[in-house]
Amino acid sequence: MAFQAKTVKFTSPTSTGNQATTGIGFQPKAILFFATYQTAEGSAVNWNQCVGMATAASQAAIASQTLDNVNPFNSDRGQNNALSIYLMDSSAANLIIASLVSLDADGFTLNFTTVQASAYNLYALCLGGSDLTGVFLKEFQAPAAVGTGSVTGVGFRPDCLIMMSMGTATSNTTGTFQIPTFGFATRDSHS
Repeated sequence: MAFQAKTVKFTSPTSTGNQATTGIGFQPKAILFFATYQTAEGSAVNWNQCVGMATAASQAAIASQTLDNVNPFNSDRGQNNALSIYLMDSSAANLIIASLVSLDADGFTLNFTTVQASAYNLYALCLGGSDLTGVFLKEFQAPAAVGTGSVTGVGFRPDCLIMMSMGTATSNTTGTFQIPTFGFATRDSHS
């Protein structure tokens, strides 16, 4: 098939170690992970979220949390370029932590190093197929001044960009207040 994409819902394990997710129908070349700190569908108070990306060569995740109806205000953010899933609690402590082990013939395997007593909902958008010929994940700094910036070392000219940031200038750090950014661009458009 030319281009393949599939979303999958899975749950975090309740004990640490590797967990395979199968049933994708193809070997992913890139995966976007999404998570909130919920065991069931629906809405909840407080905000705990994660967006992660992974390829066979690299991975990165951003996380944020905000407590509802508290004084003083309680909000944290973080990013880590060695994780695919990174959820934090109201004190910026790790809740669910996982890193990509492998992209498998019918899915992927994650190594969960921090888990909870309950299984939490996790989601993945798996991308693959013969038309997806290049995937690359790169950390870069936004320019300090307004204007055009250049990111090099990719090895090919991308048709599509997926970008994320949590507003910290240093890798693998946490900070107060949320500054999440998530965007898409093609050669002709962006959002």
